[in-house]
Amino acid sequence: MKKEDLTLRQCWSFLAVLLLVLFVGCGYFQLNSQVLLLVCTLLAAAFARWKGYSVREIEAMAVNGIRTIVIALIINICIGMLISVWISAGTFSLFIQLCLKIVNPRFLLVETFVFCCIFSALIGSCWICAGTVGLSLFYLADMVEINPYLLLGAIVGGSRFGACISPISDSANVSVLLSGVQNIYEHIRAMLRIVLPSALLTGIVYVCIDFAVGASRGTLNDTTLEENLEQLFGDNVLALLPALVLCLMIYRRKTTLSCLLASIMTGALVTILVQGKSVYEVANILYYGYGSSFSSEDPLLNNLFARGGIASMAGVIFTLIIGMSLSGILGQLGVLKIIVNKLAGQVKSPREIVLISMLMSILGYGATGDSQPSKVLVSDAFSNLYRQKGLKKGVLSRSLELSAFGEGMFPWSVGAAYFLGLFQIQVGQYWYFILFYYITMAANVLLLFPKDME
Repeated sequence: MKKEDLTLRQCWSFLAVLLLVLFVGCGYFQLNSQVLLLVCTLLAAAFARWKGYSVREIEAMAVNGIRTIVIALIINICIGMLISVWISAGTFSLFIQLCLKIVNPRFLLVETFVFCCIFSALIGSCWICAGTVGLSLFYLADMVEINPYLLLGAIVGGSRFGACISPISDSANVSVLLSGVQNIYEHIRAMLRIVLPSALLTGIVYVCIDFAVGASRGTLNDTTLEENLEQLFGDNVLALLPALVLCLMIYRRKTTLSCLLASIMTGALVTILVQGKSVYEVANILYYGYGSSFSSEDPLLNNLFARGGIASMAGVIFTLIIGMSLSGILGQLGVLKIIVNKLAGQVKSPREIVLISMLMSILGYGATGDSQPSKVLVSDAFSNLYRQKGLKKGVLSRSLELSAFGEGMFPWSVGAAYFLGLFQIQVGQYWYFILFYYITMAANVLLLFPKDME
């Protein structure tokens, strides 16, 4: 069968069908997002077959897509183990006890946002921050009777802040590489011009909310919880070792995988030597999470510690595999590339270029479930246009970086699957509370400084 070139109308129509299936299936029928991604992958395969590709060629497209995220799959498995072993080692317990002592419930929103901003900037990872400090703070929601969706919006926004500006962020370094920025610090300077004002404005909004309704919140003087935590895990300072090892490895510029494995091994040793667990129990905890060796009559404690483990990352792993299969087929067919190239040729003013490239980065995330394919397409299509209009490469790198904000909008994306497994809340319940995302997106378009121009 002779292969046929795709037309722009066919590309738009097919992309619309995919997004319609995903939005209606997830939003209206509440169907499983991984199943819907698989349906879209089968539709893409049928579309490719209709355009003249053989079954073997379509299989190769899907496999090539998966090959690009093998390391990402291993890293996500390690994140699941990291969360479970931090719980079993008592690291989470110490974090929660610290939160009970220093957090003022009246200002919990702004405190959560600031803590997550700082920690994510230190470690350079949105997901690790959300799964450690963010998860610890989220546990306080029930105790002070705060809207959990609003608090989750602060956690997700603050966690993403650091991933945008940290020199050790994998996401930021990919944006630098694809945009052709001279070095990571040029990207950071460009990002800071929009994320600092956005974070400040977001913090002001949270302060206003805290002042308005914070007085009615409960207190954190829960001596029973503290006693239970001390009884279960003690207050041994050695429980902080997994967190310290992670930070030390990160600042020695080791690879993400090395950092995670070092912290996991340290946490496993602390669990055995300090918490008295056996090797068999640690192995179960690493796979099934701490809930496999813990049960309490207190529902709060069960909710606190029945988390983590390799099994908890199944949704993320399946989303990555299926999503990148879809991405591989769409990429080979050129569906998104044709659309992006057409749009790139029609925009004129610098602000239009920034707006369209940012929106296409986010839409590409929604179409494939992952940000990396979207970044590749947008950087290829818009890099020359940015140069022609006198926009610095740092502006392109930050527009690419904002593609990850799609995790707060598309329930079938990898990020949404991760947060669902972590907090047991669907993205459709909190997407409108991630204030930092929307303020930053507006700032990226509106705040074009002289330093952003050649």
